[in-house]
Amino acid sequence: MFLNRMFLLILIPVLLCGAQTGFAQHVSVLPSEDLLGRFGITRMWWSQATIDPSRDRVAFLVVDEENVYVQTKGGAVTAFDSESGKRLWSAQLGRPDQPRFALTTNENLALVVSGTLIHAVDRWTGELMWRVKVPGPPSTSPELDSRNVYIGTIDGSIYALSLERIEALWDKNRLPQWSQSAVLWRYKTTREVSVPPVSNGAMVLAASGSGSGARASALYSISTLRRELRFQFETNAPISAPLAVIQEEPAPGEDEPTWFVYMASQDFNVYCLNAVTGTLRWEFISGMPIHLAPHVIDEQLFLLPSHGGLFCLARRSGLERWWRAEITGFVAATPLHVYASDARGNLVTLSREDGAVVGSFPLRQFDVRYANAVTDRMFLATSTGLVMCLRESGRELPLYHKRPELRPILPDFAPETSEEPTGEPDQP
Repeated sequence: MFLNRMFLLILIPVLLCGAQTGFAQHVSVLPSEDLLGRFGITRMWWSQATIDPSRDRVAFLVVDEENVYVQTKGGAVTAFDSESGKRLWSAQLGRPDQPRFALTTNENLALVVSGTLIHAVDRWTGELMWRVKVPGPPSTSPELDSRNVYIGTIDGSIYALSLERIEALWDKNRLPQWSQSAVLWRYKTTREVSVPPVSNGAMVLAASGSGSGARASALYSISTLRRELRFQFETNAPISAPLAVIQEEPAPGEDEPTWFVYMASQDFNVYCLNAVTGTLRWEFISGMPIHLAPHVIDEQLFLLPSHGGLFCLARRSGLERWWRAEITGFVAATPLHVYASDARGNLVTLSREDGAVVGSFPLRQFDVRYANAVTDRMFLATSTGLVMCLRESGRELPLYHKRPELRPILPDFAPETSEEPTGEPDQP
C-alpha cells in the first residue's frame, strides 16, 4: 500500500507537468490578440484534435456551413462546431494503413473513404450510420446528394449508389457483403476519374481521361436518375483541379436558374461551361498548371496556378481584375478583404477591390489551411492537430457565401427619436 501511494505521488506531478507543458506549447504557438488586433482580426476559438503527435499528422481540414473536421493520415476524424469550437465527436474510421481521401458531407452525413470502404457517420454525433464497399478501387472522394452517393474509380468507372438501398441493406445486416446490391448505375469512361464528382441532384459532373489523345481529358455530365450522358466536353490536357459548380439566378426572360461549372486543365486553361448544355461561356489562360480548385465568391472567381500567384477574375466574363504574384494559397474572403497565404507562411490581407496588400503577419506553424469559399471564417491548423478559427473584428455573425439563406434574420428596430409626440396632427 505504501509503495502504491508513493507511485501515485510521483506519477501525478509528472502528468500535471506534461499537461502544463502541452498547454504552454499551444499558447506559445497561438498568435496574440494584440498582433491580430493590429490587422483587424480576432481569434474566435482554438482546440486540439484527437491525434498521436509522435507518429500521425493532419491530412485534411474540411469545413461545411456548421462544422469543422480534422482528418489525420491514420484515419482519426475530429469534428468541431465551426462557431464555438466545441468538440462534437472523434472517431477512428478505417485502418491506419489504408489509402484515404478528404471527407465530404451533406445535410446529415459525413463520408470518409478508407481503402475500398465508404464509412458514413452522423455529422453531429459521429455515430456510424452505415458502411459500404466500393465496387472498384476509389480514385476520388465521394459526392452525395439527397438520393445517391457518387464515386470515381481507378478503372474510369463512375458509380452511383442509392442511399435508400444502402440504408435498407444496413438495417438487414447485409453490408458490406451485399454492397453490389446498392449500386444504382455505373458509367464507364476511358481512363481514371481524376477529380471528385459534383452533383446538383439532377446531374452529376465527373472528369477523366479521354480516348481521343494521349493527354486529353473529358468532362462528363450524366443524369443522376437514368445514367444518360447529357454532354461531353473534351480538353487537350488532363483536368487537374477539383470542379467548382455554382447556381446563377435566371437571366431576363428565363424561368429557371442556370448551373455553371469552372474547371482547369494542365494546359493552363480555365473553362467556364453551362453545366446543363455544355456550352462554353469563356476561356482563360493562366500561364501555369492549376491543381487547386477555383473559388467563386459573389461575382469574383479566384484561381491559384502552381507558382503562378493569385488571379481574381470576373466570374461571368472571365476578364482579369487583378493578380498577386507572391500568393500561394486562398484562405477566406469578406466583403472588403481577401485572406491568403504566401511562400513564407504569412497570412496576407489583400484588398478585394484591387488586390493591394493591406497587411501581413507570420503564422508559419499553422501550415494546414482550408480554402474557405463557404463562409468568411479563417480555419487553420498545425500538422499536429491544433486548430484555430479567426474572423474579422466586428463580424460576430458568419457570412455565408454559398448558402446565404442560412444567415439568421435579425429583428428590425425603430430608430430612436428625441422629439416627444404631441398627439395632435400636423397642420397643412
